[in-house]
Amino acid sequence: MRTLLAVLALTSIAYAYGVLSHEHRWWPTPQLERALRQGIWHARERRGFKDTTGRAEVPCALFTQPDTAVLLTFGQSNAANEGEQAYQPGDGVYNCNFFDGKCYAALDPLLGATGSGGSPWSRLGDKLIAAGVFKRVLIVPIAVGGSALREWMPGGKHHARILDAQRALTAHGLRVTHALWHQGEADARHTTETEYVGGFQQILDAMRSAGIDAPVYVAVASICQNTGSDAIRSAQREIAATMENVHPGADTDTLDRFVWRFDLCHFSALGLDRHADLWLHALQAE
Repeated sequence: MRTLLAVLALTSIAYAYGVLSHEHRWWPTPQLERALRQGIWHARERRGFKDTTGRAEVPCALFTQPDTAVLLTFGQSNAANEGEQAYQPGDGVYNCNFFDGKCYAALDPLLGATGSGGSPWSRLGDKLIAAGVFKRVLIVPIAVGGSALREWMPGGKHHARILDAQRALTAHGLRVTHALWHQGEADARHTTETEYVGGFQQILDAMRSAGIDAPVYVAVASICQNTGSDAIRSAQREIAATMENVHPGADTDTLDRFVWRFDLCHFSALGLDRHADLWLHALQAE
């Protein structure tokens, strides 16, 4: 009996550590990540869901037509495929896979972002079409779970994903119409308001230099198994209020109940739907 109790206790501790450290990158996660990156990982960090088996390819030229949204979605896990429940949107919602530069009918998990679960973006596509905002929506997901702001800045390990996505679109004569940034959970414990605003300005400047002139929408997002960060929330609001052609995105820190977050960080099926509603309202507001 003592052995069984000991095994159960150790299993519970290991599980709790895994859940709690997922976004906060506790030791030894960062050290192991660096070792792997120096060894077998590609220098451009080409991580993400990329299995196109069973995916229906469509001509990317379809998205040069009017009434089409091309959504570049980036940030960390809540902008990636780490929701509780996968979703298949209806006709009119598509996915550009920046790994191979091809376009497909959208299906969770979306090609390009990390994770293998559900996404708010496939749901958002359906909502934009149902609301009559667009006739077609092409989602270009590049988010990376657990990523910090500095990793998206020029010189950071994920910055090349922005440039690669832009090149994939340009090759088909496409342009980003909206860039949706949902990130902040990884910075909630250690990044100051000034650091966050300054870092995002560098990302924005680099995007503009790369030819991405679309409006950028910045979410208020800092909660992950905690109450979030007032400094990060303030920074995100300041960015949307002061930077040129940058607008408020979804305030997902308002989704702070267990019914919306199955592990107190990532969104449940109900939370994903509400998450998409908040983005719909943000895009309609401009």
